[in-house]
Amino acid sequence: YPAQTSIKGSLQLSETNLRTFLTRLGIALPASADNTVFTRLNLNTSINGNLQKVQFPALNLRLDQSSLQGALTIENFSNPAFNFSLAVDDLDLDRYLPPKSTAPKNPAPTASEQPFNLDGLRKLNLNGTLRAAKLKVSQLQLRDVALSVLAKQGDIKISPLSLNLKEGSLSTVIALNAQNNP
Repeated sequence: YPAQTSIKGSLQLSETNLRTFLTRLGIALPASADNTVFTRLNLNTSINGNLQKVQFPALNLRLDQSSLQGALTIENFSNPAFNFSLAVDDLDLDRYLPPKSTAPKNPAPTASEQPFNLDGLRKLNLNGTLRAAKLKVSQLQLRDVALSVLAKQGDIKISPLSLNLKEGSLSTVIALNAQNNP
């Protein structure tokens, strides 16, 4: 391909049923607690890119009842690096999680435990910020969630992670070294 190959423009996707669209492509969505999720999607963004990277500097995405805005850059497609600054207004993650099992939980024997496979974490290449005005997860109502993440070659730092709860707040730093197997 010529070195100057590039794309510049805008991308608009009118509201569509993502669940139906993916089903037609033969892609099955995982089971979720709410089977009405993934039914409303629309997208409006500008796009700039070349063979090395693609940028979405004015990303506006609506999925079901949530709106996401911000900027996203993806570089080095063979080992992607994601740079982002994203904000979501109101997201209920409980709706997207798997349905709760009614089967009794029997703990697995600990003698046969295997170490966590950290390969996926080693491949993460992230640099960005994420904000959520309202976030529901495990029935917890969180507000003003903000985090900055830097992940490269298994060294992952979330600093800071802050959020407000109904009667309090949390501000912390999370560091994970997944560079080597235990």
